[in-house]
Amino acid sequence: SWAQQVEDCDNNLMPRNHTLLIGRTPEILRKIGMSDLPMTMDQHHVKQAIHGDADHAMGKELLKKLPELLENPIAVFKSASRENDSLMVLVEGVINGKQEIATIRIGETTRFNGQEADTNHISTVLGRKNALTKHLYEAMLDETQGKASIYYMNKEKATRLLAGAGLQLPRNYNAYGYVHNIQQEGPLVNHKNENALYNGINKKTAISRGFLFGLGGEI
Repeated sequence: SWAQQVEDCDNNLMPRNHTLLIGRTPEILRKIGMSDLPMTMDQHHVKQAIHGDADHAMGKELLKKLPELLENPIAVFKSASRENDSLMVLVEGVINGKQEIATIRIGETTRFNGQEADTNHISTVLGRKNALTKHLYEAMLDETQGKASIYYMNKEKATRLLAGAGLQLPRNYNAYGYVHNIQQEGPLVNHKNENALYNGINKKTAISRGFLFGLGGEI
């Protein structure tokens, strides 16, 4: 399971260069135009998400919920610093009765445990709540100015998040549900090896772990 992979990684029980397999790219992300590929996360970013500073950590228990969090995000929007090759996914979960949120950047990689294979790769996790809300709010402002920035938004969750930060919805904003498709602006990458993971020696591993958050660089 994904939760067991997280534990094994945190306890240094994995081969040094092993990449963790989250599972299949969730339906919401596929509907906005992401390729139907495996989602992966490397050990460095898993450990950073568990033990990193406030800017780059979400904690182990929330990380273990990653597959289900990705299935029901608050919003998916364009990365301010890497518009051409990554998306931001804002998620929330409840840990010990406390609401927690995090943002994940998803980009691509063409290496999976030594093989050429395209995946939707989680390259960074951000955990500072006020900053995350600000990024979402700025993307919403872009939408009101005619710039395609929001790909998906859950109205109830986003409104609650903004209200908790003392923010109101931007004037004239009403883009909810599935808003834009990334294919309208061109694919994030040209996938040449999207079946390689399943056709190669990792096929058994991919199937046995099932299918199913990620961020890279600075915002």
